[in-house]
Amino acid sequence: MLVRPRRRPPGVGDRRRQGGSKTWGTGAYLIKQRISRADEGGVRTRFPTTRSRRLILAAIAWSVLLLAASTFAIAMAVPSAPACTPPVVRGASASSLASIGIERPCLPEVDEVTSTSHEDRRLGRIVTSLARRRAKVYCYSSADWNGAPGSLGPWRAFTRYATKPKPTLVLMSPEICTELTTLAESHTRVWRDEWPDALARSVGSLAHEAAHVSGIRDEAKADCYGLQWIVRAARMLGRTHAEGAYLATIYLKHWRPWLRPPYVSRECRSGGKLDLYPQSLRWP
Repeated sequence: MLVRPRRRPPGVGDRRRQGGSKTWGTGAYLIKQRISRADEGGVRTRFPTTRSRRLILAAIAWSVLLLAASTFAIAMAVPSAPACTPPVVRGASASSLASIGIERPCLPEVDEVTSTSHEDRRLGRIVTSLARRRAKVYCYSSADWNGAPGSLGPWRAFTRYATKPKPTLVLMSPEICTELTTLAESHTRVWRDEWPDALARSVGSLAHEAAHVSGIRDEAKADCYGLQWIVRAARMLGRTHAEGAYLATIYLKHWRPWLRPPYVSRECRSGGKLDLYPQSLRWP
């Protein structure tokens, strides 16, 4: 039994009318095919011609070439990280907040922390006060942090929820804990510190995790609330309101412009839906 060959599809650009009837040409894109009889039963098989094989190989070659070109273009478009040097020390006037521009943050290279991992009760009290929920904060040593399940690398922190009545746990990398200790124990004003970006990142991370402890799971909302809690967190670490406002502005201008979803929201602004103090003219 012979199998009827399928009807050939119409050729693009090859359609023409003759006497009101439609006729179809072979079409420029159609591939000529040979039909050969495979067995006595009449089953027909089709083989591409030499021309069709050449067209297929040419298409594959162009696809590989375009893919390589696009990959090279993407790789070249990624700028290399600039050398990290300490920023210029600013004056002590609170009016210097307006002079802080948008720029990329700079972090120091922190030596390995060899002290044992421990609970920091001072940080735990701060998180509990901000979140209004009981929490414990643990500062990790370098060795323990690198091997901790769920750790995200240096300069990171994360919250581990617990069922009541157990407290929620906030786990912090040694770099962040080192900077928070500096904030609590150093007598140097934050605008005279060699690495204000590191201080702002650390207190911002503490406030961010406090927002998570309060029950906020959304990252954009937690970071926006954390931004607005930086002043309070800095005050509880022994700093003045002006120093807290300075760190909040550094976090706003040096860290938040480079955040990506899911950590950003258009409502995180003065007067936006995530503004905790809409009656205040100050932001954050």
